[in-house]
Amino acid sequence: MLEHFRATREAKDAREPRDIEAEELEASREPDLPEYTVPPTVNPTILDSRAKGPNLRTDFEADKLFMQDLRTFYNSDPLFKKIIDRPNDHPHFRLSEES
Repeated sequence: MLEHFRATREAKDAREPRDIEAEELEASREPDLPEYTVPPTVNPTILDSRAKGPNLRTDFEADKLFMQDLRTFYNSDPLFKKIIDRPNDHPHFRLSEES
């Protein structure tokens, strides 16, 4: 009877390889990072799109190719498209043909 009790107890205490592997994986799991979410708007405002960090204007103004590409893509940008379509509604911006 005692042998049966020991065998039963050992069977209950025995861990299957899959359980051991699951515990190891859980222990080594990287913490969940907060998910980056896209703002729920397709109609951005100036405040939504303003940059944070160093002022890059001086670097980019010296790069003529960058400035040319920037002007080319203004019309397809959702924010600047609003300004181009209704410049009088945005007094802090001006349309210019400067190169």
